[in-house]
Amino acid sequence: SFGSYISFAVALHLKEKYGLQPIHLFESGGHAPNSEAFLAIKRIPLHDTVDEEILTHIQIVGGTPSDLLQNEDVKKRLLHTFREDIRVLQTLSFEKAEGNIPLSCDITCFNGSEDKPHDLEAWHDLTTGDISFYKLPGGHFYLLEPSNEIFLTKHITQCIENAGL
Repeated sequence: SFGSYISFAVALHLKEKYGLQPIHLFESGGHAPNSEAFLAIKRIPLHDTVDEEILTHIQIVGGTPSDLLQNEDVKKRLLHTFREDIRVLQTLSFEKAEGNIPLSCDITCFNGSEDKPHDLEAWHDLTTGDISFYKLPGGHFYLLEPSNEIFLTKHITQCIENAGL
């Protein structure tokens, strides 16, 4: 999910600074950056948020084995990483002007079938290109499921070939 936001931010930066756009954008396990759910992440008051609140969010996202969260060293590292992820996300600024659709590339959104629901439909407002959605077996870390590797590799390869690259 963090990578989805970063890839979108990079795509916007390339467009704004260099007039370049991706041929295809692949997003995974994240809300669209124009959605209310993403804006809620940006409003998390990090200076007032206690570790237990962040741990609760990590558990809601899922995929992190509970025995890892029992290990104090691992837990400390996860908390630090998650706080820094939020800090980076809070620096991303995206304001969609009325009638201004920022991208023209196709977007493919992947999500785990057992992951919490994400506001994927809002991606439609961010491109004039085609949008496709895929739910793959697994939770938030569905990418770790070996059965998904073949599908993802074939799908991404097909998108690249269809783009003439």
